[in-house]
Amino acid sequence: MKDLLDIFVLLDLVHQLQHFLRLVFGQLDRCGRDPFQLRADGGDAFFFQGLLHVAEIAECAAEHEDGLVVLPGTLSHIFQAVIDQLEFQLIGIQPLQLQLEGTHLRELEADTAAVAQFLALRYVPAPRTHVQGIRKLRAGEAIALGRSAELVGTRFWSPDLPVNGVEGGRVMSVEEAVEGVRDRVRQAVRIRLRSDVPVGAFLSGGIDSTAVACAVRDLLPAARFSTFCASFDDKQLDESPFARQIAVQLGSDHHEVHFSSQEILPLFDDLIDHYDEPFADASMFPTFAVCRAARQECKVMLSGDGGDECFAGYRQTFNYYRWHDLRRTPGVNFLAERAFRHYQYGWRGRGLLNFLRQDDWQLLRAGRDQTPLLEWFLPSHREEARSGLAELETGDRRHARLPYPLSGMEATLFGYLPEQILVKVDRASMYSALECRAPFLDSRLFQFAAQQPLHYHLAHGQGKALLRKALPAWVPPEIRWREKRGFTPPLAAWLRSDLRRHVENDLANYPAALQEILDPAPARELFAQHLAGADCSDQLFRWMVLIRRSGKL
Repeated sequence: MKDLLDIFVLLDLVHQLQHFLRLVFGQLDRCGRDPFQLRADGGDAFFFQGLLHVAEIAECAAEHEDGLVVLPGTLSHIFQAVIDQLEFQLIGIQPLQLQLEGTHLRELEADTAAVAQFLALRYVPAPRTHVQGIRKLRAGEAIALGRSAELVGTRFWSPDLPVNGVEGGRVMSVEEAVEGVRDRVRQAVRIRLRSDVPVGAFLSGGIDSTAVACAVRDLLPAARFSTFCASFDDKQLDESPFARQIAVQLGSDHHEVHFSSQEILPLFDDLIDHYDEPFADASMFPTFAVCRAARQECKVMLSGDGGDECFAGYRQTFNYYRWHDLRRTPGVNFLAERAFRHYQYGWRGRGLLNFLRQDDWQLLRAGRDQTPLLEWFLPSHREEARSGLAELETGDRRHARLPYPLSGMEATLFGYLPEQILVKVDRASMYSALECRAPFLDSRLFQFAAQQPLHYHLAHGQGKALLRKALPAWVPPEIRWREKRGFTPPLAAWLRSDLRRHVENDLANYPAALQEILDPAPARELFAQHLAGADCSDQLFRWMVLIRRSGKL
């Protein structure tokens, strides 16, 4: 009787989830039918954003512990996933976290290896979380739970890049590649415009968001649609004039959201808590501000996330690209290293010399010196921290089969994109009850871009050449070929003013969960250096986030 009751409890939870998703997103399938359907054979099935889930109840269904539904190891098959290749993006946005056997919610402890990874990266990469005994799936990963309670993980897709660009087949011309990009961006946007609720687009004035907004107008030439842009007081960060210029040409209902520290900082604690895991990308604050404003008009927004990763948009990818052959010439690294030691900071050409002195592995691992970070950990936990950093190095060695900068591009696809960029936008948008869709994550678009020779993506000293050339002819050169800008708030100034008391309180109330792992002295020293004029805001923010999230354990 208890097993039968548990089965009904689980089915009821599934039906409530279906009702919730249908209520929030109001989505119908392409024929206008409700996406949630019951199968005639007694199983439970529903479609959601191109993914088919099938729940087949085997033996007993669920047990209740600490208010959660915990699926026991005796369930042989709970979910099978059938991927719709036309509609489902594979890089991954929303996480699935697993509580491992033997972990109790009342006895959670910090994962030292994960803490080390967070301090190195600003996020905790899958499969770890900052809590011992809780893991999360990687993007493109599936798990099977057998009768022996053994979890078996498999990667059904991963964003591997080909070693030599196109692997087999004819290399298309640049013109053909541009037309292929234009067509696939249009199709990716068309798919993500399906909705029964208003859909808008973020428009920063950058290449990625411009391409998405132009595709929307091309697909809906007479429709009213809204675009949103964040504006900053700092003219070095403010892209709103470029966004405004594009919006006028598109005829969109354009909204400029002025980023105000006074409005966002009161939400500082709540927003950090909303991310759940430690997450230290300060651009979460302007991202949330523009999401909150967009939610007043729309329930679904299109973003340009993934464009830099697909089309070689990061500076480290295209910087000094023409000098790679010289850098790999025997003896050049050695000579450049000797010259660099005597080259004073600020001298012209120092950046190029620094580039020439490094091999592919050093460029891939740039900025990941483990020695200072390991010294922050107490001796009793230093080896565990070292193991966490070693996991990062193991992942990089897999990418190092590729020549640089291809190895760096693949590393961002495996780590930075799904773990930082997509998490940032997903959590910030969901905090405002807004759904965000990213056309550049479309698997067909990504695979097409990855198959093109790397030099196709580079022109005029910039990346994303194919995407730039695929923009409409009316886009002016000052927008088409302008440099990428960041989306960063004035964090360094905040930590000396509005957030100074927050830092002081965090360091004074160092949580018990960290006291046995990390020495707080380095954080206090960083804060003193920052107040004295050095910019230590990046590392300080990581410490603030870690202290606050660890205090919840």
